[in-house]
Amino acid sequence: MSRRGRRASLPQTVHHRPDVLDGGGLVVEHRDLRDGSVRSYDFSALPVTEAMQRSLAVLFAARCRPQRWESVETSANV
Repeated sequence: MSRRGRRASLPQTVHHRPDVLDGGGLVVEHRDLRDGSVRSYDFSALPVTEAMQRSLAVLFAARCRPQRWESVETSANV
C-alpha cells in the first residue's frame, strides 16, 4: 500500500533473480544483497576432473543464496 492507501502497481515484466551459476556450470557469482557487490568463483581452476569441478560449483552455488550466505564475506571465507 502507498501512503495514500492505494495499492501499489505490479511491474509490467516478470522479475527473476540473476542466475548464480553461469551457463557453462563452472563459474559461480555470489551477489551481496546489502552492498550490491559481486564476487566470482571459477571452479575450472581446480586440479580435479571436470565432473568434480561441476559438482563442486553446483553445491557452492546452492549456498550462495540469501537464505544461506547473505554476504560475499561468508562465501570468501568458506
